[in-house]
Amino acid sequence: CTQDIQGEKCIIEGQKETKEQKKSYFNLECQSNGLKAAFNLSHLERHGLPYIVRFKGEDHDCQPLNGTYGNLYGDDKLWIAANYSDCGIKAYEEGGKIAFEQTIVVEYDDESDFVFDFDILKAGTNAWTGLIYVGEKMDFDLSLNGASNSIKTSPQDCYATRLDGTGKYVLIKDRCSVGGETGVTITTTPQDTREFSWEMEAFRYFGDSDGIIITCRILICRNRPFDQLSEECRRCGQKAPLALRRKRNVDNEDDDVLTDKSVKSQPIFIAVRNTPDEMDGGSSGAKSSSDGLGTAETAAIIVIAGLVGLVLCIAIIKKIFFNNPTIKEVHIDSPRE
Repeated sequence: CTQDIQGEKCIIEGQKETKEQKKSYFNLECQSNGLKAAFNLSHLERHGLPYIVRFKGEDHDCQPLNGTYGNLYGDDKLWIAANYSDCGIKAYEEGGKIAFEQTIVVEYDDESDFVFDFDILKAGTNAWTGLIYVGEKMDFDLSLNGASNSIKTSPQDCYATRLDGTGKYVLIKDRCSVGGETGVTITTTPQDTREFSWEMEAFRYFGDSDGIIITCRILICRNRPFDQLSEECRRCGQKAPLALRRKRNVDNEDDDVLTDKSVKSQPIFIAVRNTPDEMDGGSSGAKSSSDGLGTAETAAIIVIAGLVGLVLCIAIIKKIFFNNPTIKEVHIDSPRE
């Protein structure tokens, strides 16, 4: 920015691009006490990566801005501003005018740590205890958090392993369900960009193991119209009509893919319920044992009652014969003649 008696004048410098091209996504306003710069959000987010906008230098009073500061004024722009005396802005005289100079830097994070939520629920509920029974259905949901709408996710493969990482049972392959014994059914639509869900039935994936972990490999891609995306960045069943397919340069196929992530679930423990026959057998055994115990108890009661009766009889006899008064003999004389 320069100042003279006629006012302020903005000068936008750069390489490769003309001033007209820069003005399409970048505007600089010079004011009497400072400058303001506006970046077009759609241009900033074209890479699909997190970014910061900052003044060059190490002035800690001028904090960098990220995407959360975009569109604060409803104009689809991100604004950054500073007084001429702040943020490392240099002032000097040039041709009888006062010039102010500083560089605004836009930094993209190529190694961004995209964060996923991997939720597992018992089908039809909002609860999960980590334990599921064979034959019950589970709902799986992978969702991307905190990223701009300029990116999309494309799950490639999902598989189950034992808790120690050994073994491999494929559930999703080349973005689609493999079906089979697991009955895997993808429940999100091909048009979903940041969420991927599926349902499947629990069984013993590895007969000798009662615990598994699910691992999914996911591509983070630019969110372009699907007919412009490479095949690996599309969802299962997402096909572009032949008339809409653009000829793509093979060398640019990788431009769609920003990064490759692997996401693991929490441990899932799988139990087997007792069958009705086993439960009936257990009940019958318990009943038989109870019946046997009841018969023994009844026999014991009868024996005890018999012994008590015998003792009472002996006591009565003893009382009659030993405790009664002496029995006198009675002689009956025959009648005299």
